[in-house]
Amino acid sequence: MNKLPGLLQRFNSVRFRITMWYAAALAVTLTLFSLLVYNSLAKSLDDNMDKLLAYRAEGVADALETYLETERIEAGKYTAAAAKGGVFYKIAPELVKLHADDPRQASVGLRIMDASGRELENSGRGDAPELPERTLKEARRGNAAYDTIKLDDADGEDLTFRSYATPAAGSGGTAYIVQAYRSTYHTQFALRNLRLMMAALVPLIVLLTGAFGMFFARVALRPVADMARTMRQITAENLGLRLAPPPTRDEIRELADLFNAMLGRLEDSFLSERRFIQ
Repeated sequence: MNKLPGLLQRFNSVRFRITMWYAAALAVTLTLFSLLVYNSLAKSLDDNMDKLLAYRAEGVADALETYLETERIEAGKYTAAAAKGGVFYKIAPELVKLHADDPRQASVGLRIMDASGRELENSGRGDAPELPERTLKEARRGNAAYDTIKLDDADGEDLTFRSYATPAAGSGGTAYIVQAYRSTYHTQFALRNLRLMMAALVPLIVLLTGAFGMFFARVALRPVADMARTMRQITAENLGLRLAPPPTRDEIRELADLFNAMLGRLEDSFLSERRFIQ
């Protein structure tokens, strides 16, 4: 109980309040900066994935359209996509393998479907996420579309895929639909680690900075504590006592000089009064 007043006095001290204000401002600044970094990184990762998927899918679609145009010129008609043993079944696996296994970029899953959405070729990276009906309709109209698709794996956990579907057009409209897809696991894993790191580092930095701030505030305000001890010793019998001004040229030095000047005037007044009485 005897320590409680001392603790309350310490908490009400100037250096404690300065440290708390500084720590609060630092916490707000670091939090805002962390949110900005996190959102910027998340958007950058999402944009890069979308660009990668579009690049892969559009590459296959362009190759298919070139194949269809070549067939039209050479044979005057299109080879049926579902015809077994047709030229399509010779080039489709090579196209999928070529664009899915580009060593210069991250791997993606590729799938080629006919206009009805029936799968014709798959890169073989597990079960491909099925396209929503609205995306199939958009592809038949000749429009590309992005989707975020969730699946349940064998363990009952959610798997999230980012998908891009684009049409490969023939003379009669959409002949094929090319889908590029990639799991968002690595992206979410990186962002989750970043969240955990920020959640741990921001409070730690604030605490460490607050501790250092308390120490430096004590050092900076030490001349004030010395002046307070000297002031307690000044009485009517020793008005000649003066504060020792700090060597710095700052507000504390100015306060010490003003207080010493005031003591000088008080001392002169007391001496004049004593001489008058005597």
